[in-house]
Amino acid sequence: ITKEEAINQLMTIVLKNPAYFGLEKLSKEKLQDFIFYSINKINNIFKNYDSSKASFSTYFQITIRYSFETWKRTMSQISAKNKVYKKIR
Repeated sequence: ITKEEAINQLMTIVLKNPAYFGLEKLSKEKLQDFIFYSINKINNIFKNYDSSKASFSTYFQITIRYSFETWKRTMSQISAKNKVYKKIR
């Protein structure tokens, strides 16, 4: 299996099991936006994984959950900036 195929399979797992990753409240559109945002982190997951510290599934779940928190903060900051921009126009 190639790295790209593995990444696609991992993303499919996230799409099919959003509750496992704490993403159950996201609409399908937002979930897809989040996955697109997370591709770079997922791309690096294999080189950062250390099997002596956690199982891969645990590591992957934690990576997705942490990425989700970062994504939410980023989206909030963008939303706030857009609101300010609209007010000053």
